[in-house]
Amino acid sequence: MSKLKPYIKFLLASTNAHGVHSPFVFKLITQCFYINQEQELLSRLLLYFNPYTIIVKDDNEVTENTIRKINPQSVINKQENFDFAIINYEQKDKTLHEFEKLLPYIQNDSIIVLNHIYSSQEMSEAWTIIKANPQVRVSIDTFTCGLIFFRKEQPKEHFIIRPQTSLPLDIILGARKLWGLIS
Repeated sequence: MSKLKPYIKFLLASTNAHGVHSPFVFKLITQCFYINQEQELLSRLLLYFNPYTIIVKDDNEVTENTIRKINPQSVINKQENFDFAIINYEQKDKTLHEFEKLLPYIQNDSIIVLNHIYSSQEMSEAWTIIKANPQVRVSIDTFTCGLIFFRKEQPKEHFIIRPQTSLPLDIILGARKLWGLIS
């Protein structure tokens, strides 16, 4: 699946921090997404949330090595209530299976990061299924990954957020959205 068409659709639907009305998501965007943009998003998320119990569902050790560098005090892959989980597969069935296996261990503040949400049509379908799960309260689409939150105090809401700031892109997309309001 070519990523160009989904990426263009993502850009047209996405917003930056100024299009977000959830205080929790606004703070996440301004204090995590838009800080140290040269770091990969996973590293910024780990620094921002500072999770203790982390579960990694992955076929390689790169993700675990990244976690150990950033968050050396974390307990990784202990199957219990978790703070942060990463599902890093490119197969729909495997991703959905691992998501379902994690559900009994979620807490109110648990976070699941799903990589490769647009790597194929099947993964886009998996992302859609996961967002619709009744336990999911907040989902954030950053194109490269999806973030899932279970915060019971939040209304169910889905956000499409550009994880990096880009003044030219913000101006172009902001003008397009403004034009839609006045035409």
